[in-house]
Amino acid sequence: MSDNRINKNQPVGDELHEECGVFGMYDFDGGDVASTIYYGLFALQHRGQESCGIAVSETNGPKGKVTSYKGMGLVNEVFTEENLEPMHGDIGVGHVRYSTAGASTRENAQPLVLNYVKGTLALAHNGNLINAAELRHDLEYTGAIFQTTIDSEVIAYHIARERLKSSTVEEAVGRACRKIKGAYSLVVMSPRKLVGARDPYGFKPLCIGKRDNAYILASETCALDTIGAEYVRDVLCSLNLWWDCIAFFISKCFSKIPEVRVSSARIKSTSFRTLIARKVMSSRFPTGVGTTYNFPIYFLLR
Repeated sequence: MSDNRINKNQPVGDELHEECGVFGMYDFDGGDVASTIYYGLFALQHRGQESCGIAVSETNGPKGKVTSYKGMGLVNEVFTEENLEPMHGDIGVGHVRYSTAGASTRENAQPLVLNYVKGTLALAHNGNLINAAELRHDLEYTGAIFQTTIDSEVIAYHIARERLKSSTVEEAVGRACRKIKGAYSLVVMSPRKLVGARDPYGFKPLCIGKRDNAYILASETCALDTIGAEYVRDVLCSLNLWWDCIAFFISKCFSKIPEVRVSSARIKSTSFRTLIARKVMSSRFPTGVGTTYNFPIYFLLR
């Protein structure tokens, strides 16, 4: 993490904290997505209450123009009809934040929007990186200037740099995922594509939904239920193929949801996930038995 010191605004205790919620949407029919993203974030509010934001773009409009708005507070406090109405765009990302690295300030609110030589990039990130400090140090000593103190900007910088050496944005995200280590899920918006990625272990959730001719990426299926979308599947993840880190991207070039874009990847990743699932289950079962024995829970039947 970029800052290992305890944040005085961050609660400390044994409670479970979800850390952040991400949401992305691409409407192939060209409809505005800002209001739908708002309701998606509202459904994900339990994952973060410190800040929130939305960034949208028009795929048929001027390339590189992104309209964004973010602020401190709850979704219904930050967004009003006045600031949602001007946000026109058929592709967009949203974020609700619970800070784990970096201070709880407006500068650290997401999505992050970057302007670089290839255009624009908007990123919403959930999770933590264990090598963020090293990556940030390397970037700073090659001239990078950071505007925030969060891990997400490190990821955004690496995606932007990899994009200069890649033919597509999804390839750039995949290459960046090879450099970062930790538990994370990402939703990345380029001028014409929406990309979802998870860490190879699948620690952080990210699912795919569909509503009419629009596709959605969300941290939880409750966001899909709220906007009337159907659950399709989770974004794939795997340990043995780096491209599985990317697993999914949405573009108008596809009339249906694409699978992993590596030859024989489905066979390899499926068998590998089965192996991992068996190992996890063989560990979880005795752990559960031991926990029950040492810390019994008594249920009162009424």
